Amino acid sequence: MNIRKLGLNDTQKLLDYLKPVQTECLFIYSNLHIAGIDYQGKDFQGEYFAAFNDDETIILGVIVHYWNGNIMMHASSNLILEELCEHFKKHLQRPIAGVIGLEMQAHQIIKNFKLDDQQFRINHSEGLFELNYNDLKTNPLPENMKMIELKDAPKNIIIEWMQAYDIEALGAEMSDNLLPQAESKYQQMLKQGAWILKKDDIPVSICGFNARVEQTCQLGPVWTPPEHRNKGYAKYCVGHALLQEQERGYHTFILFTNNPAAEKVYITLGFKKFNRFCLALLKTMVCLK
Repeated sequence: MNIRKLGLNDTQKLLDYLKPVQTECLFIYSNLHIAGIDYQGKDFQGEYFAAFNDDETIILGVIVHYWNGNIMMHASSNLILEELCEHFKKHLQRPIAGVIGLEMQAHQIIKNFKLDDQQFRINHSEGLFELNYNDLKTNPLPENMKMIELKDAPKNIIIEWMQAYDIEALGAEMSDNLLPQAESKYQQMLKQGAWILKKDDIPVSICGFNARVEQTCQLGPVWTPPEHRNKGYAKYCVGHALLQEQERGYHTFILFTNNPAAEKVYITLGFKKFNRFCLALLKTMVCLK
């Protein structure tokens, strides 16, 4: 087995590895399509390290350190991932912000890197769900509701929502960084897509997408302000956002969540749990060296 950093000539080999397992690592597959394999510090770019078979014709696993400090991974076995970790640590040049991926593999990296539980602002075990468009179950929108795209929604409201979302869902704290982070999330959602549910012309819920490639896309963030909860708005918003994406040619939808109430809503829409996911974000960025 050979392990090395990937370059432009390795792009197709990595795509060939990721395509059959894309629902397990859609962030990686989508980011590679959006930003390529070369790293220059721009949004969605990362430094990719892969394990190959002996003649380097087939990739067996990959670990990526992204522009924002997050590490993601996918490997065909625990042994391959362990070897990838050891090689990666020797070449790590930037601090780590978090570890995201299939639960068992993410936990293996956290253990290998000796990251303590106290270092994380969140370390969630989440259900990973999938929906084929033929299985979507949703009711028509009431006459006083409508769906609009993010670009047509009041930006100031969405920025406020994203700050509240980061605090509630991602463990962020009130700081001078919160507004720039919300602005960045807003810009990323403009690129990846998001839909807003309005009732009586008032925005009440949002369904965004954080990864998409070919005919598959991944939901996130999905959020409803506290004052509008327990009224079925999120179910309407997600269901009709998926209908809009179906019309654009997307057939498979992925999401992960650790919220039991949200899980029930997604299951009623037709989603099925097929794996476990880990979202582990550090309180402050950590340098291993």
